[in-house]
Amino acid sequence: ELFYKELKDDIARTELRNCEKCKSHYDRTTSIKIHYCLQDIYAALADMREILQKRK
Repeated sequence: ELFYKELKDDIARTELRNCEKCKSHYDRTTSIKIHYCLQDIYAALADMREILQKRK
């Protein structure tokens, strides 16, 4: 969890157009204000939480 939070904070501090993973998305439409790579992390976290809850 903490690892993801730190990663998320680092990415959030990175300008969208300077973020390698988001650059192409940003170039196509500048209306994007959230990092695409963060959305992947959120999705992965949600999946992990579901799996962990099922194990309990």
